[in-house]
Amino acid sequence: MNTTRRVTAAILALALVAVGAWFLIARPDQARAVSTGVVERKPLEYRLQIDGQVEATRHATISAPVAGRIAEVLVSDGETVPEGHVLARLDPAPLDAAVAQARAALSAARAQPTGTERLDTARSDAIAAAVAAEAVARDNRDRAELRSPFAGVVSLALIGQATPDGVRPTVEPGVNVPATTTLFTVSATDGHRFRAHLDQADRVPLEQGTVGTLRLDSQPGLTHEVTLSQVVPVPELTASGTRAYPALFDVPATAAVVPGLQGTVTLTVTTEPQLVVPATAILREAGTAHVFRLEADRILRRTEVVAGRERADQVGVTGVAEGDVIATDHVDTLRDGTPLP
Repeated sequence: MNTTRRVTAAILALALVAVGAWFLIARPDQARAVSTGVVERKPLEYRLQIDGQVEATRHATISAPVAGRIAEVLVSDGETVPEGHVLARLDPAPLDAAVAQARAALSAARAQPTGTERLDTARSDAIAAAVAAEAVARDNRDRAELRSPFAGVVSLALIGQATPDGVRPTVEPGVNVPATTTLFTVSATDGHRFRAHLDQADRVPLEQGTVGTLRLDSQPGLTHEVTLSQVVPVPELTASGTRAYPALFDVPATAAVVPGLQGTVTLTVTTEPQLVVPATAILREAGTAHVFRLEADRILRRTEVVAGRERADQVGVTGVAEGDVIATDHVDTLRDGTPLP
């Protein structure tokens, strides 16, 4: 008798387990309570953080005006110089010789015979050519002294061919350089900006004049107020290999903010009014997004939507209407046609 009762109890227990398993597997929609909410149309406000680097607002490239040998280098890499400061000098000897040669040619042109229209024309043409050549020679000699066009920070260029170990020489005395070779870059010290990069989604709501807070990596205890001056409408290739839109921020004129420093700008962004749902209402699978919309018969219908990026636990969507009632949690347990009590 006891054995029969034990067998009967075991069978009942197994039956209850089977019913429970069926309830959880076949009716996942009833496994837990589901909350609902209403699709709203409103602006999204969120905090945006973008990384970037301080840069000068003006740059100048200083190149060799003519081919020649560098005689002197009067600055070091990273040095701050005033406007007009001499950066380097080319060897003046060949340039002086070119001026002397041009003057000799001019004297010879002036000494040509005259007396006939043909001779007078030839002499006049020769003098004009010699005057022009002498002016070029003097200009080249005068420009052999390379000066900074404005106050700024100097960077020495890499020139010439790399050595077998991959090292390229910098600007130094004794190096011969072709004409137009870049020797220095000067970054102005009278104005800086912060350059960051935005993707398409972040670019749209930002407007000129938006104020943010800059925190530099090397100065974690300091913050600086910055103002968005421009979002460049053409994307550029970033260091990571992606294409993004440059965002330029005006930064304060302070000794603490210098070109080359990296940091992060934090902005509070407000979008235009749009349809918004909680992030927990979105079911993302295989590259698509769905919500479960409640119909009049209390049945949840799986509805595909186009979902934007999550912002402060909310998502902008299209594919539903303002006022629609949707499931707002446990959407991974639901299926199309799930009834609500």
